[in-house]
Amino acid sequence: PRANLGDTDSMALPTSARSNEHRLAEAKQLQALTLMLDLDTSLYKGLFPDIFVDDLSSRQATLGLDYVRASQAVLELDFPDQTLRLAQDQRSGVLGAVVWDCGEAMARFLADNPGLVANRSVLDLGTGTGVAGIAAVAIAGAGRCLLTDVKDCEAIAKQSLRLNAEFLPDGSCTFSEFDWAGAELPEDVAAVLQTDRPVVLISDCLYQFRLLKLLLRLLRKLLNPNTLLIWTYKVRIIEREAAYVEVLQSPVEEGGAGLSFYRANWDVRQQCHHNRFSDVSVVLSALRGGPADAELSERGDVALAPFAGPTGQALAHGWQEHLQEPTT
Repeated sequence: PRANLGDTDSMALPTSARSNEHRLAEAKQLQALTLMLDLDTSLYKGLFPDIFVDDLSSRQATLGLDYVRASQAVLELDFPDQTLRLAQDQRSGVLGAVVWDCGEAMARFLADNPGLVANRSVLDLGTGTGVAGIAAVAIAGAGRCLLTDVKDCEAIAKQSLRLNAEFLPDGSCTFSEFDWAGAELPEDVAAVLQTDRPVVLISDCLYQFRLLKLLLRLLRKLLNPNTLLIWTYKVRIIEREAAYVEVLQSPVEEGGAGLSFYRANWDVRQQCHHNRFSDVSVVLSALRGGPADAELSERGDVALAPFAGPTGQALAHGWQEHLQEPTT
């Protein structure tokens, strides 16, 4: 079974026998989800998905969202020394107004690897509820973090900031509206990237084809050799995403982003305490050959992902215009 998000991709989920009451509740949840994601609701007539998958030993793709937890107005995430409280609003229909698995995985990865962000400036792209960026400061000791997202996520992110104010020194974590389609980088975003050894967090931002195009252009604008990128990536449409990574690895002069990718040797399922996270990966990247890339290559807890040049996947999945796009 596959669980895809975005565009007009179909989504198939395992069915299960449930009481009529449970089936009705799940049908309503699925209807809300399809409206949020602009999917074809005709695909789901008579299908009652088992959203609460417990056994992902085969690493099958999942939706990446626990609907029981997403229905809570405030989600509490426990860490050894403190508990983060994240505002949520599932009924709003805003995709980023709930804590997705990748956001929690990022927060827990940073908690286990604070040296990646400690005392550094952090830019959180597509912050949603703010879970990753808030954890970067409150738990991992980042010097400051700028949470960024579209206008629709501003209220929920700011509410999360208020809920965690006791863990956030004044001015250390703020929200700024940032639409990736803009022609110029906002001043506050550019200011973070001009600091020494900035870090960019990217959680579950590969789910929609339109976003892939915007993110590629954005990365080519904002990256410098000292920038570290940390991704939490949820398997959605593996063929398309594999092609996209090829483009990101391709040299800038060929229309790519010139990135090196490293897989973090970190057991997501064990650290997040649920098999639902089995298809979440933690990936670190930097401009190939730069200081940040050299720093990653010297770490003992990451593995370099090989790149032998385009294999045809990129061209097969509609990336021709990006491979030929001017670099200016």
